[in-house]
Amino acid sequence: MQQHKNSLLSQSRIIACSKKVDKLSQFYCLSGSEESIFLHQKKKEPVKTIIKTDHAPAALGPYSQGVSVNSGTVIYCSGQIALDPSTQKLSGDNAADQCRQVMKNLGAILAEAEADFSNVVKTTICLTDMNDFGDVNEVYGEFFNDAPPTRATIEVSRLPKDALVEIDAIAVV
Repeated sequence: MQQHKNSLLSQSRIIACSKKVDKLSQFYCLSGSEESIFLHQKKKEPVKTIIKTDHAPAALGPYSQGVSVNSGTVIYCSGQIALDPSTQKLSGDNAADQCRQVMKNLGAILAEAEADFSNVVKTTICLTDMNDFGDVNEVYGEFFNDAPPTRATIEVSRLPKDALVEIDAIAVV
């Protein structure tokens, strides 16, 4: 298609062109003797915005607290552990208390992106002990009422700073 387009353009003298922009851009070019229609798929680059807030713990490595793409319509929140944002120290002695802090951290990142838990469509919970599933589930449920997101829960051997719970989230606004 591109080669044909270039060939036609080089063989004709273009008098006028108009452009219609939408998902599939059409270029109408009128040459001296004929009208040609070229279809060109306009590639839209995703716009990536870093989400950073002092109301959630700073990243422990080379990653962002969150990233929004396409003008903030999709928000990816990095996995959060139960770090207190003001001290960067682990908060809570059990999985339920740590889950509560994790959810506060996620809430702060979502708020910075002008979203909240009602926008969350997917989470992943990592537990160091699946026996904590019920306690974590109870706390987690306090943040999602009638329309909870999809979720995966997995047991892992270890988490950063020896946390008991880590949760990441994806939101759509």
